Amino acid sequence: MLKVITTVGTSIFENCQKSDNDYQINWNYIDKPLSEWDERRNRREKEKVKAWIGNVVDRSKISAEIKSILKLKEDNNELDVYLLATDTIASRLAAEIIKEFLEKDDFRVYFDPSYDVIKDLQIKDLDRFEKGKNNLIDRISELIDGFVEDKEDDKRRRFIRENVVFNITGGYKGIIPILTILAQLYEIRLFYVFEDSNDAIKIPRIPINFDPFLTEALYVDIYLKKQDPGYKFKNNKDKLKEFGFIDKNSDITALGKLFYKMVYTYNPLSPNVLGHFVEYKILEFLYGEGRRDFKHSYQYIYRDGDKHKKPMELDFVFDISKDEWEVWEVKPMGMFLRPENRNKVIAQFKKHLLNISKMKRYRVIIYSITEAATNKLKDIV
Repeated sequence: MLKVITTVGTSIFENCQKSDNDYQINWNYIDKPLSEWDERRNRREKEKVKAWIGNVVDRSKISAEIKSILKLKEDNNELDVYLLATDTIASRLAAEIIKEFLEKDDFRVYFDPSYDVIKDLQIKDLDRFEKGKNNLIDRISELIDGFVEDKEDDKRRRFIRENVVFNITGGYKGIIPILTILAQLYEIRLFYVFEDSNDAIKIPRIPINFDPFLTEALYVDIYLKKQDPGYKFKNNKDKLKEFGFIDKNSDITALGKLFYKMVYTYNPLSPNVLGHFVEYKILEFLYGEGRRDFKHSYQYIYRDGDKHKKPMELDFVFDISKDEWEVWEVKPMGMFLRPENRNKVIAQFKKHLLNISKMKRYRVIIYSITEAATNKLKDIV
C-alpha cells in the first residue's frame, strides 16, 4: 500500500477559471487567510468548481494534484492519499474538493482540517512562513510515524523507504526544498508531474549519510539543549543556525528536532568512521609506547568451548599469553545517550565480565568529540 503525501495548491480554481467563463472564481475571497473562512461563501465557490468538474472529459485537466495521483495509480494498485493544505481558504477548499472527487473514484483519501491545514504556511508574511515551515515538518513527521507499527528501527526504515512517496506536483513551490530535505532524510521518493504534459519526474532516494564528526557534535548539542533549556550553545551555534536546526532565539526548530530524531533512531553515533579513527589513534599510542603485548579485535571463544556460540569480539586484549588479561572496550559517547543502546552496551559489558575467565582487569574507553558530552557522562550512565 503506497502512502502518498500530497501538498495542495490552487490549480483546481485556476483550471476552472481558464476553461469556462461561466465559472467565475471569487479570488478576492478565496485568496485570503484561513482565519477569514466563511462557510456560506465556501459552499458557493465549491458548487462552481464541482459543476465545472462534472463537465470535464479529461480528468487529468482538473488539477495538478488529481493529475499526479492518477498518474501514480497507473503503477500502483492501491494508494492511500494524504492531503496537506496551506493556511489559506483556497488551499483548504481545494483539498476538500479533491478529497470528494477522489473518494468517488474509490481512492482512500485522508484530510482533516484540524491537522492537515498547516498553520502559518503562507507566503505573504516571512515570519509566519518560518513558523509554517516548522509546522509542516512536524505534521509530515507525525504522519510518517503513524504509518509504521513495527518498533524495530531497520524494519521501520525499510517500510518508509518502500511505501511512502512525496507528491510535490501541487502546492507552493517554495516548500519543495523543504520536502526535498525531508525526502533525503527519510529516504523517500519524490514525485512530480509536469502541468502541460503527462511526463512524470521520479526523484529516487540518494544513498547519502551524515558526516559522523559533525553529526555527533550537533546531535550532542541538541541533546543537551533538550535536557536543559538553559543550555548555551558554544562552538557549534553558527553551524546549528546555518543548517536551520535552531532559530534566532536559539530554540530548536522542527528541522532540528527531526535531525535529532533521525540520528537518535537510525544512526548510532560514531560506530564506523569515527570509531575506527579512535581505535587507530589508540593503536598509534600503544605502538608509540612500545607496547606489543596485545591483540586488537580479538575473537574470544566462550570458556565452555561451545562452537555454536558466536565468539565475542574484544577491542583490545593485553597480556594474552598469560592468565591475567586486561581488556579494553572502546565505545562512543553517543551510544549512552539513547536508553536502548545504553542497555545493550551494558549487557555486553556484563557478558564479558561473566564469561572471560582469564580477565583480571576491564577498562571501558568512552570517547566524544565534544567536551560538553563527556562532562555529562556521569549524569547519564
